[in-house]
Amino acid sequence: MSKVFELLYGHGRLSKISSTAYKGVTQMRIALIVGINYYEHGGSLHGCVNDAHEVKAVLERHDGGAVNFDCRLLTGTGPTDRVNRGELKDQIEQLFKTDADIALFYFAGHGHIEATGGYLLATDSSRGDEGVSLTEILTLANNSPAKNKIIYVNSLIRSPGEPEKATARPPASSQPAPKKATPATPKPVPSASHKPGEIPSFNFNPSPNKADLI
Repeated sequence: MSKVFELLYGHGRLSKISSTAYKGVTQMRIALIVGINYYEHGGSLHGCVNDAHEVKAVLERHDGGAVNFDCRLLTGTGPTDRVNRGELKDQIEQLFKTDADIALFYFAGHGHIEATGGYLLATDSSRGDEGVSLTEILTLANNSPAKNKIIYVNSLIRSPGEPEKATARPPASSQPAPKKATPATPKPVPSASHKPGEIPSFNFNPSPNKADLI
């Protein structure tokens, strides 16, 4: 089980959700889970939608089958199954408007960072700064009536349309002998979690292939 799944699952075992409604009902746990593989301007990904489905499966029920989180899933798999910027922004706003016990936002897809800030990119984003602003998401979370807010971002940091970088490998006969393996440096879980009065922050985990779980 990945670190992200351990944290999500462990947090979800604190108590049982009291309502499966998504509108203004207190003492409940709600989650907006987004996975985007398809980007219409290029740079489509693989695995983000599967990750979103797996996170939903982990959050939705306790071990015994009791309801845990009320999950809303958005996926972008192709031209007819899209998550456009307007919809993504509207759903994030709705999530953090709800007076819930826990409001959790999970995103797997392209991210973009520049001097003015970071963005989560939707299916129709044609450039990096056409995504949903992380600053705006944090403002919504900080102003939310939800008692606890949790944000997870699993993002490949690359602008839409940017080609994959190929890695050239020399012929096997010319490759040097493998060096002794050294312990890998642990990577931070790409998450932002805060309670009232605490300011969240994002840690991105760029991957050469896709937005992956750590």
